Amino acid sequence: MHSLAQGLERAGWIRLCPNRDDRRLLHTEITRSGKSVLSTVDSQFNSWLLLMAFDLSEQELRKLNMTLRSIRAPVSRARDYAPARHTAAEPRNYAAG
Repeated sequence: MHSLAQGLERAGWIRLCPNRDDRRLLHTEITRSGKSVLSTVDSQFNSWLLLMAFDLSEQELRKLNMTLRSIRAPVSRARDYAPARHTAAEPRNYAAG
C-alpha cells in the first residue's frame, strides 16, 4: 500500500476498504473529517489565489490562465519522475545548479 494513502488513513481523512471482487485491491473513501480538511484547504487556497491575482489586469489573468492550462498535463506526468522527498535530516541544497 502506498505510504501516502496509509498516512491519510492514519490521519482519519480516508478509509481504505477491501474490494469484494479482488482482495488485492482497496477501495478508497474520503471520510467526513477528510471532507472538512479538504474544504478548509480549498478555501485557503482560493483566498491565497485571489490575493496573488488581485492586481493583475484582465490580459495578465488570461495569460496566466492559458499558461496554467498548458502546463497542467506535463506537471501531472512529471509526478511519476519526481525525486524522492528529502527528510528533515537531509537539508536541501537549493544553490546547486
